[in-house]
Amino acid sequence: MSMSLHEVYLTFYQRTQLNNYLQRRFRSTRDVQLVESATGSVRARRWTVVVFFRHIQYGRGEGLTKSSAMELACQKALQALMQPGSGH
Repeated sequence: MSMSLHEVYLTFYQRTQLNNYLQRRFRSTRDVQLVESATGSVRARRWTVVVFFRHIQYGRGEGLTKSSAMELACQKALQALMQPGSGH
């Protein structure tokens, strides 16, 4: 299953937003890790992406495509990291 241009843009946008925020706030993006996994058959695959920062989970996304799962995970991680006191 190929990604639409819209999916590519959204995934790139959310991940870029997260990286930009981490660079501004922590002066580094090296402590971010995205863990991808898939379940189900090739025709009924479901993707999960989890975003960790400094070994703490900040976002989790699930979707029918890897890009939709990554978009959601990065969006949730960004929202969580923007909360006061998060990320240390």
